[in-house]
Amino acid sequence: MVEVATRWFSKMQPSVIREVRDGAPTAASLSHERIKLLQWICTFDPIKSALHQTSTTIEPIHRESLANLSAPLAAHPENSEATLIVYSNECLYHKVPKQHVEQPSRQARTVQMLVAMSEQQLPPNAVQLLPEPDQVDPSLLECVHSRTYLRHLEKTCNSARKKDCMMRLNAAVGDFDTILSDQSYSAALHAAGAVCAAVERVVTGRAKNAFCCVRPPGHHAGRDGLALGAESQGFCLLNNVCIGMAHARLKCPWFTKMAVVDFDVHHGNGTEEILMNDPSSLFCSVHRYGQSFFPGKGSASRATENLVNIGLPKGFDAAAFRGAVSKQLLPVLEEFNPDVIFISAGFDAHRGDVLGGTLLTEADFEWITCELCDVADRVCSGRIISVMEGGYPAESSSGLEGSIMSHVRALAGLPEFNGVPSARRNNAAPTPAFM
Repeated sequence: MVEVATRWFSKMQPSVIREVRDGAPTAASLSHERIKLLQWICTFDPIKSALHQTSTTIEPIHRESLANLSAPLAAHPENSEATLIVYSNECLYHKVPKQHVEQPSRQARTVQMLVAMSEQQLPPNAVQLLPEPDQVDPSLLECVHSRTYLRHLEKTCNSARKKDCMMRLNAAVGDFDTILSDQSYSAALHAAGAVCAAVERVVTGRAKNAFCCVRPPGHHAGRDGLALGAESQGFCLLNNVCIGMAHARLKCPWFTKMAVVDFDVHHGNGTEEILMNDPSSLFCSVHRYGQSFFPGKGSASRATENLVNIGLPKGFDAAAFRGAVSKQLLPVLEEFNPDVIFISAGFDAHRGDVLGGTLLTEADFEWITCELCDVADRVCSGRIISVMEGGYPAESSSGLEGSIMSHVRALAGLPEFNGVPSARRNNAAPTPAFM
């Protein structure tokens, strides 16, 4: 790591000296990210020495400015303690057949609910909205997915446009779940872009955490689409969480470890495949497991050091879920000590969901969110980016809207939900984000 920082500094040194000479290294004149990168490289002894030698050639007032780069960075003025809600209406243009459970209404109704919540919240500014962020830079996608898969995905959408019909992404293997329409690829790019926008604001201190209300979902999408031998991508096109992680690594190269916690009822086989054997990443999944239950992966084991799979049986309830998370997931997550935590937030383990076959309620999603926030407060200054995965259909009986409301209120530390006090505890001292 020291060698990497030294190489960066050697390339940056002329511009650093120029900025210092001109009196530039202040929050008003440098980007938030650049200040933090300079602060990070200043923590290494070889670079401290180089900075000291450099500072002898410039005016004393600018030497003081240069020295201040290694001081703690002040909180960003843009609602640094807020929970950010990110969404894009472009995601609604991913069309599926009428009988399909992953309907645009899942997102539309949830966004409507979250907007209303942001307008009624107490205290004010605890939740902030970020609508319509830019789509992801397509070049970032190849950090996660193969070029062959991305071309196949785009080509299939183009064929759907030319033929004016919906098409199956993996027709050759009998995938009846993953359907594309003419604008599905664009919708997926906007979903991933929303996650990247959330990453930028959380890692730069402009929000404490974020929830991305996006579709199509992503955690079943592997490097080549189909993952770990599955014959379906389970409605998923791009792995939004892994793309967000790749973006975080580019924005914050000083982040050495990132974690993903997936509590969708279905195992996140695509995320596991992408992160498998990566010592800088930890993937923890708690889900329903059975050979006949999609995707038929994720039995209770630690196949590699960076994977924690907690496979629970059909019909699991709150006691089994909370016990497994408390004993098997949370201790490993805290010991890993990540710089940021991503959540694949699926709500299809709710007792009212048509696909889950399990017995969780809104209170269980609030509970696990509170527990993850407590760990994040202790190890990474609360940095969490949560991304919507499953939860079907978008009717009140499915519990999707209430579960997301509970999840977001727990992220924001809001005092109560439907008159019930929140379980969120704010008694942990956060770890400084940067040295």
